[in-house]
Amino acid sequence: MDSKHNEQVTKVLLQILEKLTETKLDWVLVGSTNLFIQGVKVLAKDIDIVSTQKDVLKIEEIFKSYCIKKVAYSESANYRSWFGRLVIDNIQVDLMADLEYKTPDGKWLKSTSLKNKKIITYDKHKIPVNPFENELNFYMKMKRKNDISKIKLIKDFEERKNS
Repeated sequence: MDSKHNEQVTKVLLQILEKLTETKLDWVLVGSTNLFIQGVKVLAKDIDIVSTQKDVLKIEEIFKSYCIKKVAYSESANYRSWFGRLVIDNIQVDLMADLEYKTPDGKWLKSTSLKNKKIITYDKHKIPVNPFENELNFYMKMKRKNDISKIKLIKDFEERKNS
């Protein structure tokens, strides 16, 4: 795990929180940064934010000076969503809405992260996060090789927390 990189990601996350905290926008932090700020020892590669279509456009507007890919409907082999990208201090921030992902058996599933979010406190900030069980469920359904270590880290973290 690269602690300098995680420190940089955390710094950018705090910048985002400074701007989003006072809004009434509906959003949730997902992915590796979500795991990291909740205590899992994982490399926070980038910042992934899931929102509604209406609110993801408002988030994009707030951070328009960092936008490198405007929010638009996008579909790939494994994902479809409204998608945009920011880069803040060399950290990639992905913005998504109406996120769906395709499982290895070909089924498209809607992300439940926004409706199942929980609020945690991190560095005196309230952050809407995707619960561990949602992250674990996603990684297990996707069956991607690079997620095997994340699955183990989440399970190990949960075991330590519950013992």
